[in-house]
Amino acid sequence: MPASHTASGNASATERSAGAMPTAFLRLGDVMRITGLARSTVYRLMAENGFPAPCRLSRRAVGWRSDDIAQWSAARPVSRR
Repeated sequence: MPASHTASGNASATERSAGAMPTAFLRLGDVMRITGLARSTVYRLMAENGFPAPCRLSRRAVGWRSDDIAQWSAARPVSRR
């Protein structure tokens, strides 16, 4: 089986976007800086399924996909004053 296919025979999303930059992973401090949310708010929203879940990077480290954070941010309503 070619390396560009998963076990089910379909190309993964990363492989379909050939030539695209791989997704960067953001640590909690970066997520807090980008979103303006406090640590407790990030985890509360995650518990309420209102914020993207992180990916395990190693036994003791997690990170959020920058694409997921960008999509979440774009879906926020714009404040009207």
